[in-house]
Amino acid sequence: MPGEAARLWGWLRGSAEGTRKFLTVKLDGRTHALHVRPEDEAKVRAAIGAYARLWNIINELTECELSDLKREARERRRARRRRAS
Repeated sequence: MPGEAARLWGWLRGSAEGTRKFLTVKLDGRTHALHVRPEDEAKVRAAIGAYARLWNIINELTECELSDLKREARERRRARRRRAS
């Protein structure tokens, strides 16, 4: 899925800064640049924002999963200690 997500959402990464706007994207180890026309700037900025929100959600889910794994490991250690005593 990460490769698929990169292909689907990869173009959304980048920035639109300066007088001439460019969107830079790194896909499959290569950096691509695309000129952003003034009439497309709002759409590109919205897409970049959506991509950032998507990654925030993914990071929050990862934190939850990591927390669950740590809790399960603690519970297994406690259970082993109880059986050993």
